[in-house]
Amino acid sequence: MTKKMRKGLLYGAFILFAVLSIITVLFSLGYNYDFVENKLVKTGSFRVATNVSGAEVYINSHLAGKTSFLTNNFSKGRLLPRTYDIRIQKENYQLWEKNITIGSGLFSDFPVIILIKDEIEPALVSSASANVGPGKTIMTVFDSENRYAYLEQESKSAGMGSVLLLDLNNNAAAQDVLDIPYAVLDRSPVIYDKKLYFLSMNNLISYDPSSDRSSTLFTGASIFYFTDNQIIVAGTKDNVIYSLRPDGAGSGQIIAELPKNYSLVSGHVLGNIHFFILNNGFRTDLFKFESGEWLKIKESISSIKLSPDGKKLIYAGRNELWARWLANSTSQPARIADEEELITRFSQKIDDFAWYKDSEHVFVNTGSVIKFIELDGRGGSRNIFDVSSADGKMVYRNNKLWFFDKLALMVVEL
Repeated sequence: MTKKMRKGLLYGAFILFAVLSIITVLFSLGYNYDFVENKLVKTGSFRVATNVSGAEVYINSHLAGKTSFLTNNFSKGRLLPRTYDIRIQKENYQLWEKNITIGSGLFSDFPVIILIKDEIEPALVSSASANVGPGKTIMTVFDSENRYAYLEQESKSAGMGSVLLLDLNNNAAAQDVLDIPYAVLDRSPVIYDKKLYFLSMNNLISYDPSSDRSSTLFTGASIFYFTDNQIIVAGTKDNVIYSLRPDGAGSGQIIAELPKNYSLVSGHVLGNIHFFILNNGFRTDLFKFESGEWLKIKESISSIKLSPDGKKLIYAGRNELWARWLANSTSQPARIADEEELITRFSQKIDDFAWYKDSEHVFVNTGSVIKFIELDGRGGSRNIFDVSSADGKMVYRNNKLWFFDKLALMVVEL
C-alpha cells in the first residue's frame, strides 16, 4: 500500500469518525431522520399513567409495551413529530383510545387515565318502600353534605313518615329510623347535619327529628340552598341575597342585591366569590359575583358543582356539560384562569352529575344512564364509558359511587 493510499485511508477514517460522532451526538440529543419530511428532526415523547398495571399500550395498532407493575405508567420516547393513535387495553376493562400529537422536542403527558371495567355490577344497599300512602312522593335523597342517604319506609303511625338513615362514611350502615311528620316530608326538605330545612308560607323552617322541634330561621324567603356550610336565601320583599348560619345564630348577612328582573335559583360559594344561577323568566343563567360586581358567565345553565380540588367548576344546561378553570394549571393540558370548555353534548337531558375524586373526570346521568367522562379533550375526542342505569340522584364518596334507581340505593366501587 502506497503512502498516498495510507494517507487517504487515514483521512477517510477521520471523516467517518467525525460523521459518526455527529450522528451519535445528534441521536443522543433526540434527533432522528424523518424520511416522510426528508429532513433531520428532533423527536418527542409521551407518558400515559393509568389506574391499573399490566395494561397493553398500542401505538398505531402495534404493541409498544405495558403499564408498569409499580407505577401503572408507560413512557415512549424517540417518536417522530406527528399524530399517533394510542390505545390502552386490558382484559375485562373497556378500551381507552386517543389521538396523541407528538411535538418536536416536546413531552406529552397523560397523567390521569382511568380504565373502567367491562361489566360493572351495582350492589343493592337498601330500598325505600312504595307503600307510603296514595299521592305521596317517596323520599330517596342524599343530604347536602353527601354524608347520608335517606330512604322512606312504610309508615307505622298516622301523619308520620318513617325514614331510614344510612351513613355513607360507614359503608351505608343503618344509623337510625326517623319518624318525621308528613307536613315536613311533603315539602321536599333539604337535609343538613341531620336536620330538615323547608319553606312554609315564605318562612325558612328547620326541623330536628331527634327533638321533634321546629325553628323559624328566616321570614320572607322565596328560595334557599346550602353551600360551604351556609344557607343562601333570597328575600321576597327586598330582592336581596342573604347568607345564614344553619343553626340560626345571628342575623343574615347581606351578600348582594339581585340584578333587575332576575330571581335566585341556586349557586356555589368559593371564598369571597359567589357563583349564582339566576332566572329571568325565560331561562336560567350563570353569574359570577365578586367585589360588588355581577358578571354573566353562561346562559341556559341549570346546575353547578365545584371540583374536589377546588380548582374548577362544572355546570350543565339541558344537554350540555361545561368546565371552567378557576386558576392557572401547569399540568398537561395547561389551563388558564377563567378558561371555559364544552366537555360534551348529549342527545338527552342531563339529570344529574358528580365529580370523580381526581377532579379530572365526571359522572353524568343522562337518559337514565350514568356515564364516566374525562375532561381531557386533546386529540379531538373524550373517552366516555357507561357505568350503570339510574333514575335518581348520585354522589361519589369514599371511592364509591352511590345512586338511586327505582327507589333503591345502589353502589359501585370505582
